[in-house]
This record gives sequence, structure tokens and C-alpha cells, in this order.
Amino acid sequence: MVLEIREIRSRGEFDLTDKEWNEVLRTSGEDDVFLRREWLSAWWDTYGRGREMLVLEVLDRDRVVGYAPFAISGRRLSTSKTVELIGSGPSDRCAILAEQGRADVHTVIWEHMMRREGWDTIDLRDTREDCPTAINAARIFPSAELETNVSPYVTIAGTYEEYFRVLEKKNRHSLQRCWRRLSEKHDVTFGIRKPKDAKDDEFREFMRLGKARWEGTGTDSVLGYPDMVRFVERAVAGLAKDGIPTLHYLKEGDRTIAIGLGFEYLQRYLCYLSGFDPEFSTYSPGSLLVGKVIEMCHQRGLKEVDLLRGAEAYKYRFNAVDRNLVRFRISRARPERGLLGRIARKSGNRGSDPLRAGKS
Repeated sequence: MVLEIREIRSRGEFDLTDKEWNEVLRTSGEDDVFLRREWLSAWWDTYGRGREMLVLEVLDRDRVVGYAPFAISGRRLSTSKTVELIGSGPSDRCAILAEQGRADVHTVIWEHMMRREGWDTIDLRDTREDCPTAINAARIFPSAELETNVSPYVTIAGTYEEYFRVLEKKNRHSLQRCWRRLSEKHDVTFGIRKPKDAKDDEFREFMRLGKARWEGTGTDSVLGYPDMVRFVERAVAGLAKDGIPTLHYLKEGDRTIAIGLGFEYLQRYLCYLSGFDPEFSTYSPGSLLVGKVIEMCHQRGLKEVDLLRGAEAYKYRFNAVDRNLVRFRISRARPERGLLGRIARKSGNRGSDPLRAGKS
């Protein structure tokens, strides 16, 4: 059986993959909101300038069985070209998609890339260690440079009361004390809302408090990064038709105290970004908001609260456990072992571009 590769090089062609993309994603073993085509399209529209789109579509007897959402970028004052996954940076998960996680699909994608000109290094960020992209990259590139990050999550099981009782005593007491102090002085309620677009009132509050939370701290807000606001607006608008984006918040009347953007997807709740009014910082509003989200997920029968990338201390106060994310860096100039090395050795020119070896 011979798998075929088709290169998708334009945004227009990428749009035509909508139906097949999310169908392959569904069985890929990589299924995550950050891999939906709507999310990746928003990334490309925001950050694609200066990059070449190189989405690989894998066909098995004319049926789509895989996608590799690659982009090729170059650094300023350098001729070096890097292959990265579309979504890198703002996405907490990146991956290649293969129907049923098929190893042969991953292999043919990398064989195609190894024989293709136009790149010097590969940089695969934030791939889940236990999922097919990372497993196959480790198999195919055993000499890759590795970097590990964590993405803590809370498993939802039983009742919230049962969950709360097993938290460390000091963490239980801290949450109870902060909520009691806040409630004594303010009539606070927790709520959620499904925004349709960036014009939603709560969404504008999320943007405002997401920046205000960091003012005067010496730390930049994520929403202050170049084009991040525009990206989030586009991503939310694209995913809203399926009711995926969710704003969770604490309010006193019409005043928002704390607010976060999350994604409800496949019985999981992913906490993406949040902010709070600095005036209420002594009540630990961010932690109170996470606690209310976990309580809500117990009530609604969801299976997991994913606190996403980063080992911030507050996450572990909720008994979060780590999920490992792996970053692979592969250099064309050092193909000592693995698939790249085998292709280089066949070319008779170890360490050089195997496609250019022997050509003049």
C-alpha cells in the first residue's frame, strides 16, 4: 500500500480541508481544541506573514488519512529556514494528525520532509509525550534535541465535596478563608457565558482584566504580546459556532472581579487565559475562579479540568498532576541516526542536504 502526499501551500486550499480535517482529528489520538482547523486558521491569519505554508495532506487510495500542518519560517539576518507546526506559541498543544494514530502516516510525512529541499531545522513544540506525534518523532529521530514542559490537569470524578476533602488542609482553608472574606464584603456570584465574538461584553471585560491583572507587576500580560489580542479574537469567533469558547467569571452586580477564557471540548474544560481586577488581589480571585470552575465541572459531569502549559505553583494546590509536553529539535546538518541519517547515508554525503548531494 502506497500512501501519497499532497502539499497545500495557500490559505484558500487550507480552507477546503475543513470537513476532512476535523474528521481525521477526531480519531487521531491528538484530539484537542488547539488542533481544530478554525484555531489553526486564526493562527495563520495572524502570524503567517513572512512564513511559507506547507500543510501535508496524506492520501490512502484517494481518502484523506493524515495532515501535517507545517510552516517554514526564517530568522532575520539569517538564511536558515525552520519547519514548525502551525499554532506554535499561542497553542498549548501542537501535533501531526493521522487517522487512528497510524504510524505509517507519520513515517511517510517525515520521509517526504527529509527528501524535500527548503529547510535546515525542524522545531516541534508542545507535543504530548503520550500521543502519536511525540511517540513517532522519538522513533524516527532518536538523536533529536529534547526539551520537556508540563501541562497540569485535574481529573474530575465523584462529587465536588469528595474532591475538596482530599485537598491539602492548608489549601482547603485558604480557599474557604478567601471566599468567606470576599463574600462578607461583596455580593459575589460565579457564572459562565458562551461568547459569539469579540463584541461580547464579557469578552471585552476578559481582554481588559487580562491586561490589568499584570499592570505594575513588572511582568507582561500574554495579551500584550504582539498580535495576541487579534489572534484570540479570531480563534474565539471561529470556534464559537460549535459553542466551544466559554467565559467563566466572578461578579459583584455588573462589576467583573475575575474572568477567564476557557474551552469546553470533549468532556474536558481547558483554562486558557484569565485576569482579575487588581483591587481584589488580596482575596486571591484567580485561585477562587479556578476552584469555582472545578466545582462547575463536577456538577456538569465533565471529566477533566486542564490547567494547560506551565508549572505555576497555584495549579498544584488543586491536586493537579503533570502531563508532559515534549519539544523536538532536529537539524539537517547533523543526521547521525534515524530516518534523516539513513537518507543522508544513501545519498553518499553524510551531514549534507541529501537532496543536493550529487547534484550540480
